[in-house]
Amino acid sequence: MLKCVIVGHPNAGKTTLFNTLTGKNATVGNWHGVTLKEETAKIKIGESNVEVIDLPGFYSLSCADEEEKITQNYLYSKKYDTIIFVVEAKKVKRAEKLILELKKLNKKTVVFVNAYSDFEKNGGKIDFNKMKNYFGVEVVFGNAFDKFHVGKLLQVLQNDKTTVFTNRKEEYFLPQQRKNKFQDIFLNKYFAFPVFIISMVFIFWLCFGKFSPISIISDAISRLFDYLLLNLLKKSFNMLLSPFLTGLIFDGICVGVISVLEFLPQICALSTCMNFLNQSGFFSRFSAVADDFLSKFGLSGRSLYSLICGFGCTAVAVSSLSGIENKKTKKRVALSLPLVSCSAKTPVYTFLCKELFNGYSFLIISVIYFASILFPLLHSYILNKCVLKGKVENYVSEIADMRIPAFKPLLKSLQKTAIGFIIKIGTVILLSSAFVWILKSVSFDFKFLNESQTEKSILCAVGKALSFVFKPIGISDWKYTVGAVVGLFAKEGVVSSLALLGADTKLLSFSSKLAFIVFCYAYTPCVTALAVYRREFGLKFSLICAVYWLIGGFLLSYLTYFILNL
Repeated sequence: MLKCVIVGHPNAGKTTLFNTLTGKNATVGNWHGVTLKEETAKIKIGESNVEVIDLPGFYSLSCADEEEKITQNYLYSKKYDTIIFVVEAKKVKRAEKLILELKKLNKKTVVFVNAYSDFEKNGGKIDFNKMKNYFGVEVVFGNAFDKFHVGKLLQVLQNDKTTVFTNRKEEYFLPQQRKNKFQDIFLNKYFAFPVFIISMVFIFWLCFGKFSPISIISDAISRLFDYLLLNLLKKSFNMLLSPFLTGLIFDGICVGVISVLEFLPQICALSTCMNFLNQSGFFSRFSAVADDFLSKFGLSGRSLYSLICGFGCTAVAVSSLSGIENKKTKKRVALSLPLVSCSAKTPVYTFLCKELFNGYSFLIISVIYFASILFPLLHSYILNKCVLKGKVENYVSEIADMRIPAFKPLLKSLQKTAIGFIIKIGTVILLSSAFVWILKSVSFDFKFLNESQTEKSILCAVGKALSFVFKPIGISDWKYTVGAVVGLFAKEGVVSSLALLGADTKLLSFSSKLAFIVFCYAYTPCVTALAVYRREFGLKFSLICAVYWLIGGFLLSYLTYFILNL
């Protein structure tokens, strides 16, 4: 099988090209450090089977940081046939040295000049025949997300004929004449921070506001499934199935799954908005502006990418830490990541806030998400001063241009989020809902119990044995203890368990409910995240993190309840 590697500077569009070539959905972003390991896929080019490998961005074959060494080691030590070098049109002159270095590896090399149409609109021009002669390589230009332009690249890769170049050192590059001064505004600290705050508030309203379109869609989905599954189908199957199976399917699995599934539009909308800001280049520029501010808390601008990833998934955020070289900075970020509220916790907040804020749950969620920015910084500052002392690494990164993201990459990221959420619902949530319902419906002598006999169940006995942990915040109902335990496997499990057990949030006081929300926000990450902690830092560190944030979650919830009751 032929092997083809895709390389280039950070933010050049390597992963976008990889996705277009292979049909995969690897994470795309305007950050130095998005691609932190080899991404591989197999395709067919003509009659040949080809393995395509996407490698992290790098600047030179001689000196590099940890991230760049992955690419260097691969290029020097692994077997491959073709190099595709991706470079942005306006940065071709900067890439001259690296292209010439790659030629010395004696592999077939093709240069893909990305974002050429934007470069041309701003007055730039490249004579591609002269460029071919200058470097002695094949050159293809276009947009990495455009299948037509990628088709031209495939034709070049398919051509086995050797092309003869004259190697004349002619000038081939005319730089762009018009610069977009509007982009520089986003590098102004007095402008970037207010824009960031306004953008976040708008996103939270769009996803969670009482009359926002996303909330209306979410409510419609909830009502539709309640009517179809829990009314029509349940009545139809009551005559066909035993009470145990009817209860397991409808009162157990369906209630648990639907309680989480109704939040799918909100999770997808939040993910799409964050990806829009990411792919537009705003986060890349904001990280450069925020670098000096973050350094005061023992973090660097590069840490911002991992913190932003934490809003999506803690496990993904921990994986992204490979881009941080300083070991102490990396550990400070890792220990602070559980304070960044992942998307799996969002259904918990919305579920608990429905009655608390009379439908205006986006207010409390906005506060939580802004706390997810502030608290990790404060926590990192404390670690930097007390435990993990050390200097912050200098922040060096490619600042992405501001642009309107292409529709296809956004659609692919939305698809990835939706499929991942549905898979979790169809596996972890479904199984945990079935398990909780069975334990709720069976006594210690394995007799089937009806709804009025739940107090005699195995689940009730276990829940009551552990319920003392929430008594300091005024919660004596064992159902919340069960929800917290299930949430260790998947945070959405808190919602499915409380809905399945019929926990009435109206019975909780304002301070108790808010304290429980704080606990759900801060306590131990799910087992998937802990598994990634173990892979990146070892078993000891992952166990420390689990215990540290279990205790931390309880202490923060107790403190919240105490302050609210002063």
